[in-house]
Amino acid sequence: MGSCVDADDGTLENNAADADDESITQSIGSCPSGNDEDGVFLPGAIEPGEIHTVTISMPVGESTEPCIVDGWIDFNADGDWLDPGEKIHSAQLAVGSHQIPVTAPIGAASGATCARFRISTAGGLNPDGAAADGEVEDYAVTIHSAVVDRRIFYDNSYWDGNDPGPSGTADDAA
Repeated sequence: MGSCVDADDGTLENNAADADDESITQSIGSCPSGNDEDGVFLPGAIEPGEIHTVTISMPVGESTEPCIVDGWIDFNADGDWLDPGEKIHSAQLAVGSHQIPVTAPIGAASGATCARFRISTAGGLNPDGAAADGEVEDYAVTIHSAVVDRRIFYDNSYWDGNDPGPSGTADDAA
């Protein structure tokens, strides 16, 4: 993915998503500053319950065979991508730019976490472990805390929690 492709077995990971940047081997293309994570573009922050777009770049010459991209986000920030709902993508992608819709669950842990994307000809990969071919790219992700609307609606207006409430003068903050 992207303009820099390197061999990676998926075992080099950390919270900053840069553990494999120090060990680029068998690279293809340009790898400025040792950073091979350049094929996926994530939103600046992810809001739980909202649809966000992840863009995956598959440049010309990436592979002579069809490639499958598997992707995960550690939504509960427990240090792995093994929990239900954390696999966000698994499909063959052709050359070009692809926009993938992603929705973080309402219960996603707020703060810093990681995303991982693997490309291979086999597909259906686990987040870590060896593959016959391909590449692994890790990205730091920030998840904002879910915003809860605490207004109570009644008779076409709402009470925002301040007194007087529904039994007194209407507190219509709209």
